[in-house]
Amino acid sequence: MTMPLLSATDVKRHADNIAKDGFSVMPGAIDPAFSREINDELDRLARVRPGGDIPPAPFSGQVTRRWFDLLNDGDIWQRVAIHPWILQVLQPVLGEGFLLSTMGSAVVGDGELAQPIHVDDGVYGFPRPHPNLVCNTMWALTDFTEETGATRVVPGSNTWDADPDMKQRYASIPVEMPAGSIAFVVGSCYHGAGHNRSGKDRVALTINYC
Repeated sequence: MTMPLLSATDVKRHADNIAKDGFSVMPGAIDPAFSREINDELDRLARVRPGGDIPPAPFSGQVTRRWFDLLNDGDIWQRVAIHPWILQVLQPVLGEGFLLSTMGSAVVGDGELAQPIHVDDGVYGFPRPHPNLVCNTMWALTDFTEETGATRVVPGSNTWDADPDMKQRYASIPVEMPAGSIAFVVGSCYHGAGHNRSGKDRVALTINYC
């Protein structure tokens, strides 16, 4: 995957968005040919490990298929992990020496209910606010719209002093973006997958760095 690097201005804009709102959207980040390769690989995984790698559950989804530890499944995932634009943006967000944490997919089926609003770094138990520990990158392989269950975020919640109560309702907005986009969601930002009522799958990757 050969692509020109982001300008310093673009890198700063995304890093500033993440610092202020907890997320940022990067349209046109996935080359169409590369997207087709990834979808072909997801089709292969669906044949090899039908239903995904984790059983249905309220938090992870009842009709959502998730394949994990993808770096072990094929060379294409090495290319996913080192997407140059992601590496550029994560350096000011996570600092020098950040690491790949988890590689997964999220094929959210039609009818899947909204996920509870949560954070990705709550497991560490650090008092908030704290330096960035985790940043998730969500690869939109199909359109993210409110109807397809686009990830919902609570803007600015990354600056709040407590993790969310997953039983509460929060004023969230959908991260709407066309297929081929990548969204950054920092680990302390309140978020959760939306309700898919589109009649089709919402296909995404969730590539996490720490």
